[in-house]
Amino acid sequence: MTLSNTHAVFYHITESSNSSDNLTNSNDGWNYKFRLHLTRLGQPQLVSLYQISIVDQSPKPKLSWKNEFELIHRKKDGSEEIYNLQKISPQMF
Repeated sequence: MTLSNTHAVFYHITESSNSSDNLTNSNDGWNYKFRLHLTRLGQPQLVSLYQISIVDQSPKPKLSWKNEFELIHRKKDGSEEIYNLQKISPQMF
């Protein structure tokens, strides 16, 4: 879960798969796919963010707020993805 001053985003794992490479017999671990949910603090409404597909090798994705509308996902490999939640779910802002 990650909190801003007005919103919370939480997640759960929807899928996991072994990421080992059968050709080289290397075992890199697991890949996890997450579903995100957005809520406005103090409000009962909850929105599932089906438009966002987060896949990572960590079972705990690193999520943080860039600003009041944008969420950053920092992957285990160091790359980042930024999602504008106001564009994805304008009714929550």
